[in-house]
Amino acid sequence: MHSRQAFDETIDLLEQFGSRIRKVVFHCFSGSVEQTRMVLDRGFYVSFTGVVTFKNAVQARESAKLVPLDRLMIETDCPYMSPEPMRKQKVNEPALMIHTAKFLAGLRHISLEDFSQAVTQTTKNFFSLPCG
Repeated sequence: MHSRQAFDETIDLLEQFGSRIRKVVFHCFSGSVEQTRMVLDRGFYVSFTGVVTFKNAVQARESAKLVPLDRLMIETDCPYMSPEPMRKQKVNEPALMIHTAKFLAGLRHISLEDFSQAVTQTTKNFFSLPCG
């Protein structure tokens, strides 16, 4: 689910479908702490892009701290929003996700390896991908 400047409307629409919706991930998330809690309270997942590494992304960082690792994913949202320190690079690409992962691991005070394993497992679970 990509919800930009329409969070309340998006939540209202999702609630109209109730239990018929099995899995939802809010992709490219940059919502407030309150919005993050609303997403999590409904059992949804949250995915962060390189935006979370931007100096002015205080809200996104605070939100990222709240999301349990078993509901957190990362993404590029290619070709936009390259993470720091690659922000000046015009085209984002999957190879740059390491910077987002390092940043979020540091924010959570865990190793990059532990963070990466957890987020990989969350992604596999969400998309019903084979483990291994």
